[in-house]
Parts: sequence; C-alpha cells; structure tokens
Amino acid sequence: MICINRLEDIPTQLEASVHIWCLPHQQPVTAGLLQTLDHHEQVRHQRFLFADDRDRYALSHALKRHCLSHYAAVAPAAWRFREGPHGKPSIAWAQPLHFNLSHTVGMTLCAVSHTELGVDVETTALARPIDGLATRFFAPSEAADVLQQPASARIQRFFAYWTLKEAYMKGVGDGLSLGLDTFTFQLNQPGEVIQLHLADHHPHPAAAWQFDRAQIGPHHPAALAVRRGAGQADLPVMWYLLEELPAH
Repeated sequence: MICINRLEDIPTQLEASVHIWCLPHQQPVTAGLLQTLDHHEQVRHQRFLFADDRDRYALSHALKRHCLSHYAAVAPAAWRFREGPHGKPSIAWAQPLHFNLSHTVGMTLCAVSHTELGVDVETTALARPIDGLATRFFAPSEAADVLQQPASARIQRFFAYWTLKEAYMKGVGDGLSLGLDTFTFQLNQPGEVIQLHLADHHPHPAAAWQFDRAQIGPHHPAALAVRRGAGQADLPVMWYLLEELPAH
C-alpha cells in the first residue's frame, strides 16, 4: 500500500499492470466535485435519503472519473458509461481502459487496467452474522474454514472469502447469475497463491484469473480479481491510498 499526497505521484502509464485507488470518505462533498458527475449521477445522488449515502455516492463516482482521467486525455466530467447485461459498468466508447468500482462505509476503491477486472471492499466495523452468512453463501470447504477459525480471526477469514468471491463475480461480469456454488476459493498461508477451483460446467477458466488481497486500515479488507490470460505471468498490482480528491 502506497500512501499518496498528490495524484501527480501516481504513474500515468498502466502498461501491463493494475492500479487500485483507495479513497477514505473524509473530505467534504463540494459543489465543484458534484459538477464532475453527469446528469444521471447527479439525479441519483439526490435520491438518497441520508446525507452519508449521498456523500458516499458522490465521492465514489468522482473517484471513478478522476481515476480514469489520470490515464487518458479525457476530463473527469466528460466520461460516459454503459452497463452490460448483468449490470457491470464500462466506458461508453472504444477505450483500452477497464475499471471497476466498489464502496462501503468509509472507503471507496477504483481499480483500473487494460484487461477485465473486479474489485471489492467491505467494512468490518458493522456487526454481521458471519457464521450464518458463511454457511448459507459459501462452499462447504470455505464455510468450514471460516467456522474453524478462533473468534479473534473469524471475521477476517470470512471477509477474505467474501471479498474474493465478490471481486471474481464482478470481474467476469456475470454477477449472481454465475452461481456461488460454481466456484470455490482455497486460502493458504499469507503470501501464498490464492487458488480458485471451478465446477466442471463453469464458463470461465480458472487459470486465466489472478487474485490479490489487501487490508486498508483497521476496518477495510479488499480483494482484486483480474484476467491476465492462461499461462501468462501475474500482472503487477499497485494499491494507492489517497488523502483526498481535487475539489473540482
């Protein structure tokens, strides 16, 4: 994790790599920042009932726009987007950049590369029934791994699986239609390769995907899934922790 004081410190050339911008929700949402959003985003922003939700939405979509503009000669407000059949957003015109956005209470991530990818971030600051969620949504081996952890480590293990599964589903672009029972992760010791096992009828080869995880501060576990191609070397992954976005 590299802490960034100025956006100019982030390389503007992606080449064969992945950059992940991490933005804590600690700056005010200014009128200038809102002006970077398009009409659809501004309308949706106003529909949120609670101020915290409005601010989270505005910061997240402003981050997406500033992130993409860092790598292309396009103003943040000029980007336009479309959604795929299962809701995955992409740039509305021919452009070599791929991106994915994820946000939760207190944090937003935007991942960008020249290949398909998905990213997920969650917060551990909210109480959740993780034992029941693991049993219901995880593969038996994943759930068993979570439940056998000591209480002090269980929530981190749960979110390691959860963020990986979310990132992978977002990366392939099929969403929940993919089926949570069609793929299983195997987590080994820290620093070892994250292994993905697929059902026989699964449409996306496991060897084509690379995974990475990060802990952003005390409460935000995150994961990345990126398509690097079967038999190809892993792509370098850079995690950048920003202080704030430009106010306009």
